[in-house]
This record gives sequence, structure tokens and C-alpha cells, in this order.
Amino acid sequence: MVAFDNSIFCIAIHPNARARSGVDRPRDRVEYLLETLKKQDERIIIPAPAFSEFLVLAGEDGPLYLAKIREMSIFRVVPFDSRAAVELADIEIAIRAKLGKRGSVPEADWQKVKFDRQIVAIAKSHGARCIYSDDPHIEKHGKDCGIEVIPLSKLPLPPAVQTTLDLEEVASIYEPDKDKSAPAAISGSGDGHPEGQAGTQEKHPEVVKAPPDQESKESEAEPTVNDTKQSGASTGDAALGQRNNSEATPDDEKGVVVEQDQTASLPEVAAEKTEGDLPAALPNADHSK
Repeated sequence: MVAFDNSIFCIAIHPNARARSGVDRPRDRVEYLLETLKKQDERIIIPAPAFSEFLVLAGEDGPLYLAKIREMSIFRVVPFDSRAAVELADIEIAIRAKLGKRGSVPEADWQKVKFDRQIVAIAKSHGARCIYSDDPHIEKHGKDCGIEVIPLSKLPLPPAVQTTLDLEEVASIYEPDKDKSAPAAISGSGDGHPEGQAGTQEKHPEVVKAPPDQESKESEAEPTVNDTKQSGASTGDAALGQRNNSEATPDDEKGVVVEQDQTASLPEVAAEKTEGDLPAALPNADHSK
């Protein structure tokens, strides 16, 4: 069993309560303390004088808080009863004998000294092992009376919550279109085709071959490039032969014999030449020179 004074009880109940000592995150500390005490199955007693201070601060909302506190089984408001009165008398006698009337707080007001000692006496008489308080006077009175007082600054903060990082989710955030751009894997049948198309091949249009006779006729009907060039060469040679014959007339009159098969050999020369090897100009066929 533990005891709360008004400074800790206000933080536990009131959402906007502030700590007297200016400790950071006071509500987190008190809430974590409550969770720890619940796990340990501890009871928290609120001495009646401390509870009266809280109701004064609550003002018109006091009845609402009172109803709420009664529904919370972890808290129990305890009065200043006969056991507490006996305990307080023993405390007063012992402190006056050692430290004087006000004990360890000689600067404090006497009414506050009596009020704080009542809180300590109630906690001790009901078996509390410690008092949670943010009041430095309560801490000093507890030391005089032999009971531990734990201030707000010594309450631990709740441990940080660790979360598991999902690497796949992070990757999807930075690469949202990764799955759309390329498939992760393609299952196939082992022959290079996707699953469901095993053994299929790309179909090409069939080439219909003409009969051999028709091919020969088509080849005869359609002249090739070489045939055209050879035909042109033969026509040029024939024209050249006629020119030579006309030019050879004066030589015939002088009795000069002209060999006509020299011009006839020109087509043979052109036939022996391959495409692109024809000379730039034909040899001079004039034998008169």
C-alpha cells in the first residue's frame, strides 16, 4: 500500500494539472506509476486532508470528480481517524523533543505544519510503505517521522515503444511502380515459353512456291538487271559495227581488206566482264589509223 498527497493526486486525476517542481512530462511519469502499481496489485490511499485540497482546486466540478474517484477501485480516501490521531500525537512528541515544534521546516507556517503532519500520520497509521509527493515540506516531515517520501522528479518515464520496421512496406513507398514496371518472376515450362504456352511457336505466313514450269516461265518473262545491261551492250555494239562498216568504205576502194569479226568480238568482251567491271570507254575500232 502507498499514499498520494494532493500534488501527485491532482496530476493523476486532473488533465490540466501542473507540477510544482517544473519536472518535464509529469503526467507521463504519474500514469506510468499507476500502471506499475496496478501490475503489482497495490492500493493507493488518499489521506482526507489531501483529498480536501483537491476538491478545493476542483471547485464546482468537485462532485463529478468525487463520483469518478469512487468508481476507481485503486484509490481509497481514508479519514483522520482515532488511529491517525494516536499516530500524530506520537510524531509531535518525538519531533519536539529532537528538533523543536516545527521540526525540519522551521520556516513553514504552523498551520501548514500541522496539516502536513496529519497527512503523514494517516499514511503511517494505515500501513503505507511510502508517500508520493511533490511537496518538499512533506518530504522533510516524512524523514522526521521515518517514512519514505518519493518526489515527482524521481518517478521514471515510461520506456520508449519499439516498433518493427517492415522493409517491404518501406520499399513500396520509395518504389511504388516497381511491381507494375516488371513482373517479379515468370514461371515457364522450361522451353522458353510462359506457363500456359508451352510448346507454342510464333507462326509465320506460309510461302507458296510456284511449280517449276511456272518459275521458269516467270524467269524468262521478267528480265533481270544483267540481261538489261547485256541487251544494252549488244545494241551499242551493233550500232558501232554499222559505224565501222560505213567508215571502212573508203578503205575498200583503196584495196584495204577490213576484218569484220573484230567488231563481233566486242559482245564477247562485254560478256566476260562482270557487273561494274565494264571499261569507261570502248576500244577504238577505226582501223584506218
